[in-house]
Amino acid sequence: MNFLDESFWLAISFVIFIYLIYRPAKKAILNSLDAKILEVQERVLKAEKLKEDATLLFKQANAQIKQLETLRSQMIEESNEITKKIIQEKTKEIEEFLEHKKSNAMKLIQNQKLITSKELQDEFCDEVIKLVSKYFQSVKLLESNIAKNFIDKSDFSHNDDKVT
Repeated sequence: MNFLDESFWLAISFVIFIYLIYRPAKKAILNSLDAKILEVQERVLKAEKLKEDATLLFKQANAQIKQLETLRSQMIEESNEITKKIIQEKTKEIEEFLEHKKSNAMKLIQNQKLITSKELQDEFCDEVIKLVSKYFQSVKLLESNIAKNFIDKSDFSHNDDKVT
């Protein structure tokens, strides 16, 4: 190998040329790669932050859901208790109303019994009075007939005495 050979110098020139081109390009390539690396790192950081934010929001949403479920359960329990109280109150009112109506009906029945009994007693008394009155009239009539017959007999015997 000859140091004066053209191909040798051409090869050395080519290596020097590549080295000279590579040197400024290396900085540009490294700067470009560094920029891309920083951009990717920023995206990763943003993604991690978004992930953390999403996780936090998820936890908060779950906590709110639990609170709402607890509140819903409390509201259902309270409404059930209120409903039971209202049902008990209304049942008591209905029972009192029915008891009052029953009492009034019993009083009305008792009053009707008394009125009917009084009317029956009055009718019975009137019938008894009529029957007694008829009886006395028939007895009086009978007594008057007896008296009349007696008088007639005594008149007849007086008349017979007068005739004989």
